[in-house]
Amino acid sequence: MNIGDYLLSNRKLIVFLILISLITTNFNYYFTQVLCRRVNHSRFDSLNPINLSIYSNSILFDHFYYNWTALVNNNPFLPYKGVENYTYLGGNTFRCNETFIQGNDPPNYDSRDVNNETRFFPTSNYWGNNVHDWVWIFKNTTIETKNIPISVFTGLESEHLFNVTSEKVINIDGMYYNVWELKDDQGSIAYYEKNTGILINGTFIFTGTNTWAISMVETNVLFPSNDNSPMLENLIVSPPNGNLTTFYDFMVNYSDTDNNMPLFINVTINGTSFSMDKKNYTDTDYIDGVIYEYQTFLSNGTYQYYFNASDGVFPTSTGTYSGPVVNYTNLNSPELNAGIVSPLLGYNSSTAFLYRLNY
Repeated sequence: MNIGDYLLSNRKLIVFLILISLITTNFNYYFTQVLCRRVNHSRFDSLNPINLSIYSNSILFDHFYYNWTALVNNNPFLPYKGVENYTYLGGNTFRCNETFIQGNDPPNYDSRDVNNETRFFPTSNYWGNNVHDWVWIFKNTTIETKNIPISVFTGLESEHLFNVTSEKVINIDGMYYNVWELKDDQGSIAYYEKNTGILINGTFIFTGTNTWAISMVETNVLFPSNDNSPMLENLIVSPPNGNLTTFYDFMVNYSDTDNNMPLFINVTINGTSFSMDKKNYTDTDYIDGVIYEYQTFLSNGTYQYYFNASDGVFPTSTGTYSGPVVNYTNLNSPELNAGIVSPLLGYNSSTAFLYRLNY
């Protein structure tokens, strides 16, 4: 049989193989696109990718997971561990399927339907009813955000209201996170990553004095990278000269392309380092720069100073600069008054006279 006769007699098999090849090629192309979308955007659906960009204030996406560990009253002999798996249901709703284990007990299972725009969920066996999710807060949270509702420890106390009290850089197992520090009126404190809103760790107070200390172990959320060193620019001391009554202001502009706040920022004056504070505590845009300052009186003499900082990965420092020059304060002549001697009369060798003068 020649090649032509073979092709004619097996044309159905050949067509079938071609179709299989096309299907496989398309599947591989589609699968590659899905994986790239997941890596670059951390928002994906393995079968039907969905566009969630309209939810700009929420981190939730289909198949988002969050692994955690926790202790009650810091008891290391009764640890908790769990995982939260979020699945997109449609509209604004995500279902969180939760698995958690207490000590060596069998796994427990729960689920809650979370509204992506409000963080609200109506029912949960462990986290309470008609409360708000604890895993995440909104990404548009600022230093001035107040009254953030968060469900605390297995629904025993419904939820607490938290206020943002500061921003910090914290180190967890060698990883640095830029976080919002949240506190409630019962002594709870929690740290949520600034860019994603994900809970890094926290200690929640419930039923008076009990504590629920929880920490993130793993998640598929992509945290911002730290690839660039911060910069210290526009340094100044004002005024450049003065005396002992002059209040001196050392200032520098800290900026970071990755929008990372400083782990520390100091000014060193004649060999002694001092921590600096923000000039405007509400300014959290480190890309265009935030001004830090240190204010102090100085004794007489000549001074040199420099600034140094770190974003947790990259240290940076300025050169050394001269100033200010501080002079003695001696602008007025002294005065002598209220001079007295007591007593006015006495006896030789037996009376002790007191002479007193106000300078």
